[in-house]
Amino acid sequence: MHRKFNARLASYALFSVLCAATVEAQFTVSGTVTDPAAAPVAGVQLLLFDTNQNPIGILPTVTNAAGFYSIGNFPAGNFVLRFVPAASTGLLFQESTITVAGNMTVNVSLAAGHIISGFVRNTLGVGIPLIDLNVTDKNTGELVETPGDNTDITGFYDIVLATGEYDIIYRPVSGEPLITVELPTLTITADTTINVTMLPAITLSGFVRGPGGAPVFNADLDAVDVATGLKLDTPNDNSDILGFYSIILPPGVYDIDVEPLLVDRLVPEEVQNVTVTVNTTLNFQLEAGVLDSGVVTGPFAQIVANVDIDMEREITGEDIFLSPDQTNIAGIFAFISPLGTFTVDFQPPLLTKLAPVRFTGVTFVNDTSFNISLIAGLSVTGLITNSTAVPVIDVDIDAKDPVTGIGVPLLGDFTDAAGLFGTVIAPGTYNFEIEPPFARRLVPVILPSLTLSIDTALSVSLDTGMLVSGIVRDSLGLVLLGVRATVIASSTTDTVFLPRSKTDNFGAYAFLVAPGTYDLLFKPDSTLGLTDTVLFTNVVITKDTVINLTLAGAAVPVFTISGTVIELGASPLANVEVSLLTGGGAPIQVPATVTDALGQYAINNVIAGTYNVRFDPPAPPTVFARLVTGVTVSDNVVLNVALETCDASCGCCDVAGDANHSGAVNIADVTFLISRIFAFGPPPFCNDEADANGSSSVNIADITFLISRIFAAGLPPVCGTTGT
Repeated sequence: MHRKFNARLASYALFSVLCAATVEAQFTVSGTVTDPAAAPVAGVQLLLFDTNQNPIGILPTVTNAAGFYSIGNFPAGNFVLRFVPAASTGLLFQESTITVAGNMTVNVSLAAGHIISGFVRNTLGVGIPLIDLNVTDKNTGELVETPGDNTDITGFYDIVLATGEYDIIYRPVSGEPLITVELPTLTITADTTINVTMLPAITLSGFVRGPGGAPVFNADLDAVDVATGLKLDTPNDNSDILGFYSIILPPGVYDIDVEPLLVDRLVPEEVQNVTVTVNTTLNFQLEAGVLDSGVVTGPFAQIVANVDIDMEREITGEDIFLSPDQTNIAGIFAFISPLGTFTVDFQPPLLTKLAPVRFTGVTFVNDTSFNISLIAGLSVTGLITNSTAVPVIDVDIDAKDPVTGIGVPLLGDFTDAAGLFGTVIAPGTYNFEIEPPFARRLVPVILPSLTLSIDTALSVSLDTGMLVSGIVRDSLGLVLLGVRATVIASSTTDTVFLPRSKTDNFGAYAFLVAPGTYDLLFKPDSTLGLTDTVLFTNVVITKDTVINLTLAGAAVPVFTISGTVIELGASPLANVEVSLLTGGGAPIQVPATVTDALGQYAINNVIAGTYNVRFDPPAPPTVFARLVTGVTVSDNVVLNVALETCDASCGCCDVAGDANHSGAVNIADVTFLISRIFAFGPPPFCNDEADANGSSSVNIADITFLISRIFAAGLPPVCGTTGT
């Protein structure tokens, strides 16, 4: 595949390789360029490259009216000579690899192509210059070399393509706020005119900063359309030396990814469901991470490329965004992860027939290198139909360890439109859970203790289910969250497989069972403070059935803390994290609630008690964080907060040693630092405040320093120098 280059600059650059007199022998390369009818072709530009496709500058050389060209002062060696005709000729460019050891003649006959031409305009009909065309061969996926593929000053372009099927992208390259135009699957068999109107775009911009607010240079920004799952073409989408980025997008909803350089040791981040309808600011503050790397091989030590890597934090179940998240062509992986303990999945491509593997309890606290050896797997395929033999689409297939209940990572584990699925798994014994979409009203099935030692084909027919649903309340009539229903077949005492059976925030439950007679047991979650359970025996279910019930006693009442966050004397603040803490500073709710576009938030299911509520603005902060202490909850609480504007540089150190940013230095700051350093608690709003001893880092020494200050009249804290 040829590189794109600026032919004009390459032609006029003067290099001593060809132009300066040397002691080496100099030769002449000349010849004639003709078309398929053997007629001479004038105005063909000659370009020279080395064998690695790096351009070598020569004096401007074009064929004359007789199609003749001549290049003098040629040294001996191997070169690639390119013949580029004007697009108006309808001829394709051609390359010849030559070995020069003396004067030589190189004649070429250019093949005929098809002229693709047109105008690129804005919505006012004005031509747009310097719009770049990228052409991709639909069959090979390779970028096609198309010399002179930028629009001229009037917005006109013309290129030449061979017969074929192509994707063509028109994109601005000079920062114009225009939406990239993509024309997929164009079949070219003749000269074609394609005029394009480019619509104005919306700018998404902001700053990428690391710990302490330091700018992150050359972080890559990507936008993925939530509706289509496609990544948009966003030229010039890396942050500059100040950490600033700016990309242009059409209106829509996007997942925005930021990927810093691996050497920066910063954790990539993804912000999901960003609605872009007007020019929008989105800032990132990346946390420090560690480099995890290694090589994935197969059972014969062969490298395995394109292995997908997924990671989940074990304490919270949070999916960790990794980028890159696959092994490269050499089987190597390298990504930055946050600190903590995780479950890590390695899923090779299905065609390798290697078994995926899951590692639990993986702790990352330092850079870690580990290699993965995958074993040969078994193919498990299947057909899922309903009771009338109609295939069922989107059925989820899960495999779990019968003893631990831990799932195995699987690819290809959803049925297609034909009801078929195909996955690969390691030999062993599994519970296979087959869960159709709930809306299809089909009964989920479990295949227990299925032992796999050879490739296996499954065929499962799903019965139409009867819907059992209802509301669960306590003796005061309050709905109960987290009450689990267990269903037992009365005749066999076998427990029925129910993927979903717990009550939601509205106290509602719903599950599907085949017609039959069952015992139904309803048991509350232990956090509700109820010991009562309800058992219904020999319940005959032959149609949809509603069973509402009341558990004896009153559940621990829960309340809501809600309100609005504004900037002092100004407008509402979006994306402010609102965390509920104990009096000692330990987090109650993980993750924190985030204010919406109107600055509104709500923390639900809060039991009675006294709490601290922390408000953390998004990075980089334009307002100070705030900790509201002593919030007593005995009913629903409305807590509106105004955050104070900080100065332009937003130096955040108000009170030295105030790790939790409450406005005072006390034992709560010690507790906060212990939680942060040893239990991955929330980060301090201002590292310089938490850096009580001024050592330029926040660590256990700051805890010791604060204890000495609070209990032994030690030295007063100072504002640290971590670079906030």
